Amino acid sequence: RMNGMMDAEAPRLVFGTYRLKGPKLELAVRQAYGAGVRHFDTAALYGNARELCAIARERDAMKITTKVHKGPADAQSYVADITPLVETLGRPLHCVLLHHPSEGVDMLEWRALVAVKAAGLCEQIGVSNHSAFQLSALVQSCKENDLELPVVNQIELHPFVVSREKLEQTMKVHNGLGVRLQAHSVMCGGSQFDRINSILGSSATDGPVQWTAPQWMVAWARSKNVDVLFSSEKHHHVCQVQEAFSTAGASDLETLQNAFLKLDEANSELQFRIYRPRTILKVNLRVRERAEMLALLSDPEAVAEAIHKDFTGLQERKEPVSNVALCVPSSAGLKDPKYDLVQQVAFRLAALRDGNTPCFDPTADPRTESATDRSVRQSCMSRLANVLKALRRAYESQATQTRTVAKSTHDMAGSMCTLRRRPQFLRQD
Repeated sequence: RMNGMMDAEAPRLVFGTYRLKGPKLELAVRQAYGAGVRHFDTAALYGNARELCAIARERDAMKITTKVHKGPADAQSYVADITPLVETLGRPLHCVLLHHPSEGVDMLEWRALVAVKAAGLCEQIGVSNHSAFQLSALVQSCKENDLELPVVNQIELHPFVVSREKLEQTMKVHNGLGVRLQAHSVMCGGSQFDRINSILGSSATDGPVQWTAPQWMVAWARSKNVDVLFSSEKHHHVCQVQEAFSTAGASDLETLQNAFLKLDEANSELQFRIYRPRTILKVNLRVRERAEMLALLSDPEAVAEAIHKDFTGLQERKEPVSNVALCVPSSAGLKDPKYDLVQQVAFRLAALRDGNTPCFDPTADPRTESATDRSVRQSCMSRLANVLKALRRAYESQATQTRTVAKSTHDMAGSMCTLRRRPQFLRQD
């Protein structure tokens, strides 16, 4: 099934603990547990993992997932980092995830996670914020090196982050790899509630199922047969989410299906927001990071559209919503295998900007082209290079501002977590 997971277990409702600490954390967890939630999510970055484990110690049914991310150089400390959590919990963690994609080829971080499981510190290991390509590359490397495979990938998933076609493709890849999908940021931080109500109209509140916008977003994610991660400090909100999750999983009401179809068709400027290793802040990509770049370029139309949206937004003094431009080389020689892909991106970008298609074939051999075709091709490539240069300057400026704010906040609050803040176009969840 396109919307089915290979895991035989039914989708789970998972309570997230981001930004919850102390009494707020304890109250929220108790409320969620009382409402029937049994899976709870934390991360080293949240600074509350040990607190959560202490709360769960006397509740054997609570299953704890945590996320780690230190980079390959410090990955060997994962066993030491996880051990205190297990000691506090009194039993192995349910799952440990890599919070963000590692830098790939050396597999140091994944090997460190395999060591965590081998030490009996967790039942499962997986990843978070990995694209379909990153996940496929990891699984392939695991098979080649005879390593444990990831069982779950936790990604941002809601109607406004992927198109219907992209979602189907993503789910197909995960199903083929046997990796469970877990959706985070399902409610978009509340930023799209008005849009949900606008899309669904009166059917959102006046039909047989009278739900709020957050309930519809949870139900939509549940309809994809994936785990759903949510968070709320209010008991009645938790109960509403539980109701929507359960109803969407057990009902085939025509009203629900029609609403989900409307949400499936929703488009958004939030598309193409992709996650990459932190070193992406360096504009000059290293050779070891080029594999993902080539995979991204295999869809030149989507890349051109994302770059066009970012550049248009930049001209309107808006922040870019993706970092796709960082993945496209601004120059490539005729003998470079990337050249044809870059040229196709340039060709499609020119069509988007001018409203018409340039009169030449971007897949033709440049060495046999006419003088006219050569002029059009060079013009397209030059314009792409200028657009990439402008976007990269914006990215660098935004990264510098973020690091300045992070340093200032760190000096005032003494919090190491703020040093890990990334620009908005590299969202952190």
